[in-house]
Amino acid sequence: MIIKWLSEFDGQSGFFVEPTDYDGTPVITNLWMDSAPKVRHWDRQAIAAYLVFGSTFGGPVTMPHKFSPAVANAMKALSTPIQLDLQPIEYYPKALPTGEGRLVLVRNGPVPERLLNPANQSDSYLEIVRSDKASGAIRRINGLTVASNAWLHQSTTGLASWYPFIAMACLFAEDLDAGTIVIPEAIDTSLQEWKDLSYLLSTARLGLESAL
Repeated sequence: MIIKWLSEFDGQSGFFVEPTDYDGTPVITNLWMDSAPKVRHWDRQAIAAYLVFGSTFGGPVTMPHKFSPAVANAMKALSTPIQLDLQPIEYYPKALPTGEGRLVLVRNGPVPERLLNPANQSDSYLEIVRSDKASGAIRRINGLTVASNAWLHQSTTGLASWYPFIAMACLFAEDLDAGTIVIPEAIDTSLQEWKDLSYLLSTARLGLESAL
């Protein structure tokens, strides 16, 4: 799988993938948004790509930029028994982003009033609206509303239904000074799937919470 990041000054930005030998074929070969992150850390970018397209990885996987061995090893561990060949790897240590706040995901709107007027400015939100219902983006001091086709990558139920939206949060967390992604839904955190996802995110210094 060859994964590319394409960005336009005015218009859609995001991942575009090209399956190669041994890969599955994604139903949708792109994840785009109407506003690109101001800053993208390559580790978080790689995790975002994995969350959206990882189920179709089979052959060698080329990410848009070099990312850390820790993230690569986590992906390999979670993809067993498939033996992933991930590249390019950055073996020179680099600092991870910092963020103190909680980033609440909103996928079916509206944004709760408490997030529009947060008592604690460390709380922020990422509202992802369907690309067939809206376009563009609105940035606020503590949040972002952005149109995306993430909904097309959504599975039916459970934690996996949040993967494309968590991928978006990985991309925008640094812009919003967030260190923890919050899923506004009651999820059984004792599930192995939750533990695996938390482990993967932790390799890029991101936490995960479930809350109503």
